[in-house]
Amino acid sequence: MKYKDPAAQLINFEVTDSETRTTLKFEKLPSLPLAPSSFGNITEPNQPYIKLHKVIKREGNTVTFKTYQPQACLLQIGETYSFRPLWTPWQLEIA
Repeated sequence: MKYKDPAAQLINFEVTDSETRTTLKFEKLPSLPLAPSSFGNITEPNQPYIKLHKVIKREGNTVTFKTYQPQACLLQIGETYSFRPLWTPWQLEIA
């Protein structure tokens, strides 16, 4: 069976002068750690995605992430996209 990235719905996206906050709703939370990660059309080359650096709030399956620089969002609020953590739990354990 081929691996498939987890999916989440884009709930909110806010940009300030120094950071970006992105809120996602997962049907089922992927394994930890959730950040750093990427979110968007990850499997399609040259398609938009969002970088996610740190989890700042988690309520059930809804997670808000902080990114340490402002970034544009070319994704649509309410749509579902791929979520890809940078580290798997076993890679983090090795590091």
